[in-house]
Amino acid sequence: MMKNIEKIFDAEEVIEDFEVMTKDAGRIQEETLEKILKENGGTEYLKQWGLNGRTDVETFKACVPIVCHSDLDPYIQRIADGDLSPILTGKPIQAISLSSGTTQGKPKFVPFNDELMNSTMQTFKTSFAFRNREFPIGNGKALQFIYSSKQFKTKGGLAAGTATTNVYRNAQFKKTMKAMSTPVCSPDQVIFGPDFQQSLYCHLLSGLIFRDEVQVVSSKLLKPDPELAETIYSKCSSLSNWYGLIPELFPNTKYIYGIMTGSMEPYLKKLRHYAGELPLLSADYGSSEGWVGVNVNPKFPPEMVTYAVLPNIGYFEFLPLEENLIGVEQANSSVGLTEVKLGEEYEIVFTNFAGLYRYRLGDVVKIKGFHNGTPELQFVCRRNLLLSINIDKNTEKDLQLAVEASGKHSVDEKLEVWTSPAMSTSQLIQDTTGEATDEILQECCNCLDKSFLDAGYVSSRKVNAIGALELMIVKRGTFHKILDHFVGLGGAVSQFKTPRCVGPKNSSLIQILSSNVVKSYSTASSLKLKGVLAASTGTTNVFTSPQYKKIMKDWSTPVCSPGEVIFAPDFQQSLYCHLLSGLIFRDEFQVVSSTFAHSIVHAFRTFEQVWEELVVDIREGVLSSRVTVPSIRLVMSKLLKPDPELAETIYSKCSSLSNWRNLLLSINIDKNTEKDLQLAVEAASKHLVDEKLEVMDFTSHVNVSADPGHYVISWELSGEATDEILQECCDCLDKTFLDAGYVSSRKVNAIGALELRIVKRGTFHKILDHFVGLGGTVSQFKTPRCVGPTNSSLIQILSSNVVKSYSSTAFF
Repeated sequence: MMKNIEKIFDAEEVIEDFEVMTKDAGRIQEETLEKILKENGGTEYLKQWGLNGRTDVETFKACVPIVCHSDLDPYIQRIADGDLSPILTGKPIQAISLSSGTTQGKPKFVPFNDELMNSTMQTFKTSFAFRNREFPIGNGKALQFIYSSKQFKTKGGLAAGTATTNVYRNAQFKKTMKAMSTPVCSPDQVIFGPDFQQSLYCHLLSGLIFRDEVQVVSSKLLKPDPELAETIYSKCSSLSNWYGLIPELFPNTKYIYGIMTGSMEPYLKKLRHYAGELPLLSADYGSSEGWVGVNVNPKFPPEMVTYAVLPNIGYFEFLPLEENLIGVEQANSSVGLTEVKLGEEYEIVFTNFAGLYRYRLGDVVKIKGFHNGTPELQFVCRRNLLLSINIDKNTEKDLQLAVEASGKHSVDEKLEVWTSPAMSTSQLIQDTTGEATDEILQECCNCLDKSFLDAGYVSSRKVNAIGALELMIVKRGTFHKILDHFVGLGGAVSQFKTPRCVGPKNSSLIQILSSNVVKSYSTASSLKLKGVLAASTGTTNVFTSPQYKKIMKDWSTPVCSPGEVIFAPDFQQSLYCHLLSGLIFRDEFQVVSSTFAHSIVHAFRTFEQVWEELVVDIREGVLSSRVTVPSIRLVMSKLLKPDPELAETIYSKCSSLSNWRNLLLSINIDKNTEKDLQLAVEAASKHLVDEKLEVMDFTSHVNVSADPGHYVISWELSGEATDEILQECCDCLDKTFLDAGYVSSRKVNAIGALELRIVKRGTFHKILDHFVGLGGTVSQFKTPRCVGPTNSSLIQILSSNVVKSYSSTAFF
């Protein structure tokens, strides 16, 4: 068997090719870029940048801009929709890969073609060659926990699925795996099974059946075998706390293999527990967009693993990172693969054969060494996975260190954090293996807060610009629900990464976490220093100085807000009163300012949510109950006088702004505008013509209280319609939303069935009354076509007046 494998796959030859290539990495990079540009220079995307056939590095970097996914998304969407012209690549794109989407909750579309498949196979072969030299395997099998997700067709007929699914379903994958590696235990039907739990069960069963042949554990068979059953039962019964489970069950296993860096590091402790003395080997470095490097030092522990960049699979650039006052930022220009400096950190920018040009991958890496002429990278963190509220910036690594530190408090209780936390502002969520006392969990909470050592965080906590960290304990199985949600969006289990920092727009995940909280703990409201010196941020020291007020007065630039608001102990109340003060003096101020730009953005994002409440305060002259600090209430009450005219002016201004009112239906990767809604209603209402009925008024909102979320369309009709007709209307509404993201999400049930609600006659008049009650005039009123999730008053009016409800069957 091994002789046949060696004829097909020569590990030493692969290593030799790699050594030759990396010794001349600079030249290989230039040739790779030249090849990419020659093959794709005639594409719509590259022609617009004026390369005019030139393929040299200098021209390429001077003409083609550095981009992120949002810049290329319109081009990719056209390809997915069936545009066959050479948009990004000279040859047609064969498939679309979906990114994991575990952080922001929305997978990205990424082009996939044969060239990317070839790069994947080269990466696998090179990695296996180095791995097999250190840990040679014979004629055994591999227990690989690999899963394929559902595939669906895009509007243009392209197969779409996760990157791993596109790889596993490619004929070249099976051919390469057969040539270079031991066969897997599980049949294809298990790998491509539609149900994760059933596939996992059968993976385990397959591994047990072939237990004496398994040599690798990596991320038609069953016959009666009482002897094997008794052996397995005996092994499991004798294990203490399941330590060394894998070598006990599979005695010939040589190593454990999988991605173990980045967001996977928190699992190493538990994995080592199961592995016993078996070595853990970290897999290679890549993403849904493409591969970067291979692990050529497989004996390194996962915490120290580095990846040697393959110089012929793409053209690589690196954006240097530098420290400034608000954290780590990119320098102005990129450097090439062979120009990076040892010990420095960079963000990766790459150009590949699948239509991504000068594409910011979003990963921060550190240069730990060189393999011949190519750098060896160590993954540091995702560039955008930052916990930040004020001037603080904590990375995924900072979070992991804080969790590890706090987890030591639960050792005596024989507990562990089963999965690392997810973040939302200052909330931290953990799923533990058992029950802990309130005292222990409070200690963990305090330790978490103290373990974030970022200067911006510490200083903000001291002055209460960031509130007390909150530790939420969730029910056992909560993070499995997140996995189920991810799989429901079309993701593959093998691609899933627990999101360590949940983005604010990922409402579905936040809802899952919030609805499963069993206990919550908060740290002390502020951190104190020993001694008697005043300790605060630099801006606070400036603002409290008498000289500051004197200079501001000399400059004739008094601020709107009283000092009690500026120095308030509660940030949210202070922000609310800043906004209220600004509205009161709206005709007088000429400058809007803050120390940092993000503070201004945050202020007006908050304004979008509370403007109606501010209007009520001004109209009635009574301060909102959300402001509880006595000193602030006192000073603001003196400023605030009933002013219906000002209230009506502000309401009129805000009501007329359409762009910031979020007139958009979106749950997953879908984006439907008010116009899309209008067209859908017009199409569906045609079913009412024969009944001599019409839609008197309508609106919509998204319902994410259950998983998956779905669209809700509310109609007020001129009369009674049969259930049959209204069901037809409902199905027509669902089918008329033609946005590709919506259609694909509906097909894989990442968005649930559209719901049509028929409301009582007069419901929309109640909405008008609500509007007028807030200070608006009838002449200004426009029925809101898309009700935002924060507008609970309108959603309550609609929900309490429903008389009939129908769910679409259009995608069944």
